[in-house]
Amino acid sequence: MSDKKGNRMSISTKLDKIWLWAALLYATVVILLGAYANYSHPYSSDPVTTTNFWTLFSWGLLYVPVIVLPLTTTANTAKPWRVTDFGFTLNAFMAVVSVVCVLLTALKTSSITWTSAILEAFARTGEEVFFRGFLLALFTRLFAQRRHPRRWAILLSALIFTLMHTQTFQPEFRDWYGSPQAPLTYRIIERLLNLFLTALVLALLCIWTRSVLPVAILHSALNSSILTLPFVLLIYGLITFWAHKRGEQVALQL
Repeated sequence: MSDKKGNRMSISTKLDKIWLWAALLYATVVILLGAYANYSHPYSSDPVTTTNFWTLFSWGLLYVPVIVLPLTTTANTAKPWRVTDFGFTLNAFMAVVSVVCVLLTALKTSSITWTSAILEAFARTGEEVFFRGFLLALFTRLFAQRRHPRRWAILLSALIFTLMHTQTFQPEFRDWYGSPQAPLTYRIIERLLNLFLTALVLALLCIWTRSVLPVAILHSALNSSILTLPFVLLIYGLITFWAHKRGEQVALQL
């Protein structure tokens, strides 16, 4: 019996490693596709108003890990992925911080349509689910044997988020961003540094609240309008409810 139990544990451990590297491969592909898309598409600072199938498909890819990994690793791995690992939890601190984020972004006004608000909520929430949910969880597992694995996760996710914004190197973006009197190299470095610091703050906020909701609210509203709020809440609520139905401990005491 002990041999059978040992064999099952060995198989489960191997499956853990396989799924971990599969998740890393998926993350690499999505990041490279996103970097290419950001650089190849004409830049616009305005909220998204219309889109096409491939753009929607690429945004949908950001949500795939939170669906696929919990479904496929629950029964046959030693350390299965959970929906709550991606920041879909409910707790008092998260609620307070989310309200503060709403108040901060309520001052930002932008004349957008409800269609645009839906698209922006879907895209920006997806980015937070991917970068602050999936990548933080992935790198924390990947560096679990190192000292301070969470620090590695924060730094790497922030760095990847920064480098994925390849529109920084587009001529149209460079002409729009910063002061025209500033040297081009300075404007590029300033932009990349701002992105990196922003990603660090968002990652820390996600870890402190154990939720992607506050950062999704900030990202969606600041990128367009507070009109995105109900759709961000809907996406977050549906995935969190799904985690609850799966039997995960969604409500946390902090």
